[in-house]
Formats: sequence, structure tokens, C-alpha cells
Amino acid sequence: MSFAEDLYKRIEAAAEGSISPSVLHTWLDEHVGSLDEAADDNLDELAERAWMLLAELDNGHRTVADVRAELRASLRRVVTPRVT
Repeated sequence: MSFAEDLYKRIEAAAEGSISPSVLHTWLDEHVGSLDEAADDNLDELAERAWMLLAELDNGHRTVADVRAELRASLRRVVTPRVT
């Protein structure tokens, strides 16, 4: 599985409630180097949006339900990675 596919699936899982926002946050933190290496504007935008939403959740500015809804909306705005 490519990094793009993995990122998309992780964000989708968080949006659906299969994983918690904190699990997604930890995964993003652990894979920031892969994001830098990918040099893909869609991935950057998606990851940055996810990080922002997670920070807002951590700071009490959003609820988990808000974050999930916004993640779903973000996923709809990006191109779905092709499975190879």
C-alpha cells in the first residue's frame, strides 16, 4: 500500500469512527517524514487539515463529531488514491 493510500485510509477510519482522533494524531506525527517525501499537494492539504482539526479538538474548540464530519468533507475534496 502506498503512503497516499495509507493516509487516506487512516483519515477515513477516523472520520468513520473506526479509530479515535488520538490514534490518527499519533500516526500523523509518526509519518510526517513520509508526507514530506511524498511531495504531493493533495496529501499535504489533507494532512494539514487533519492536523488543524485535531489541534482544535485538543484545545476544546471542536467535538469529536465535528472533527469526524470535517474529515469526511476533506476526504470528498481530494482525489481518492488509486489502489495499485
